[in-house]
Amino acid sequence: MITTEKNAIGSEKNGSGSEKTTEKNAVSSGKTTEKTTEKIVRLMKANPYITNKELAEVCGITEDGVYWNTKKLKKNNRIRRIIP
Repeated sequence: MITTEKNAIGSEKNGSGSEKTTEKNAVSSGKTTEKTTEKIVRLMKANPYITNKELAEVCGITEDGVYWNTKKLKKNNRIRRIIP
């Protein structure tokens, strides 16, 4: 029981420190993500046939990162797929 209490206290201390770090990173990554999504939209407008691989190279992120950002853009109705 004492071990559990110590672990709980340690978790609380670590948890609050982690929360601050996570919150701080979320704010920073929010700005970065916004810039990345805007860049993706701009590149798609310039070249509607651009591939995820090309977007990844230009934006400096992975293809999975492009997929995640485009998924977010679709969800927010910023982009949509048009089949020719």
